[in-house]
Amino acid sequence: MAKVFFAPTINFMSGRIGEGVYTITGKGGMSYLRRYTYPTITQNNHEKGAILANLSKRWNIEVGADYKKELKWYAIEYHALANYGKARSDRTYSAFAIFVSILWKVKAADPAHIMLDSVVMSDLRVVFPNQLSIAEQVAAGWIPATPKSSTYLAAW
Repeated sequence: MAKVFFAPTINFMSGRIGEGVYTITGKGGMSYLRRYTYPTITQNNHEKGAILANLSKRWNIEVGADYKKELKWYAIEYHALANYGKARSDRTYSAFAIFVSILWKVKAADPAHIMLDSVVMSDLRVVFPNQLSIAEQVAAGWIPATPKSSTYLAAW
């Protein structure tokens, strides 16, 4: 690690440039520079990658257009909900992120039958026949209620 001193007009530098990574220090006009090393990819990274690849495939191929449209409307309402306890945090606008969140709740509800790296939508329809729409998923506690969530009735 090396100390790097900057011109008076530069307070610090942060981030990767080429083969080096600059780190902020408490002292103005100075940063530390170290050699960039690629992080180790763990088994957990591979497992989560397989899960998200499968969920992305389900979203793109199997989830109905009406459900996606309603989930986009729900996402707008979800984003507008108050976020108590996290003043600088923001809720997502992404319908896909909410879909992934729902499926993690589904797995928690029935871990013996739901494997997210290989699940298909027909499995979910069989195991959870009463939680097919956003309104039913809100009632099950998988996602928070929004002002119009009870009106979203399209099945996934």
